[in-house]
Amino acid sequence: MDGRRNLVCTTRAYAVFTSDLATGSRVGRREVNAVVRTELRRHKGVCGCLASVAYAYGDHPEVAAPRMRWARELAETTFAGGSASPAPPPRANSPQTTTLSNHPRHKEPACA
Repeated sequence: MDGRRNLVCTTRAYAVFTSDLATGSRVGRREVNAVVRTELRRHKGVCGCLASVAYAYGDHPEVAAPRMRWARELAETTFAGGSASPAPPPRANSPQTTTLSNHPRHKEPACA
């Protein structure tokens, strides 16, 4: 897998990880694309998704590791035949964006 495809796959995995999909569920390409778009918007981009993944690993590593394995596998197998890149996240001042987690210990990612 080349660098760009690997980066896209990793982005999808972060977004799937942060979604409400049940770990182990199998969904189609269309639903995965919708989840990726929704989560990137909700978390204001890849950095926000990554911050949520890091937070989950810090609080519940015993749950986070299997979930990331599943998310990565889902992202890889769903798009194995080609790349249907997710839509870019909206700008921070877009009315389509929502706030990051309301958890009191949540911090904004440094790369935002």
